[in-house]
Amino acid sequence: MESPPPALPEIDGMAPQTIILRFRDTTPGIDTIVEHRALLAQHGSVGWGWWKKTFEDGRQDELAEFLKKAGETEVVVIDRSTERAFRCRCTGFSRPKDAEPGLVPEYYRRHLAMTEGVFNFTAIDDIVFDPALGDRMGIRRSCGQALSPTR
Repeated sequence: MESPPPALPEIDGMAPQTIILRFRDTTPGIDTIVEHRALLAQHGSVGWGWWKKTFEDGRQDELAEFLKKAGETEVVVIDRSTERAFRCRCTGFSRPKDAEPGLVPEYYRRHLAMTEGVFNFTAIDDIVFDPALGDRMGIRRSCGQALSPTR
């Protein structure tokens, strides 16, 4: 019997700093996770675009520097609308112009320049959705919480 995915508190204990991103499936007929996992299986890594909201801080340089020093870190991506959550192994961050378009899903590849940047993921694993975290991420919080322990 397969064991259930880990809960977020178990992850918090493993990673001193966690980047948390929200996502939603907004393109009809496209499941964001399925599309990203397909490229991950094909190439061993996948680009995850950061669709930064206007109220969020742009922290591209800080993210790039943090990931350069860390080598890799965990990123939690959550979809509050479907109550799904995933732990991703992140090995880098690049500005849209420096990202590898072939590693970004086709459905938004043409719009890469509209993203704030691209995280490079080498794993996307299911975890248990934490409603409290979803509530904390709410409307006005997202990657603005990057580089800090979840709070």
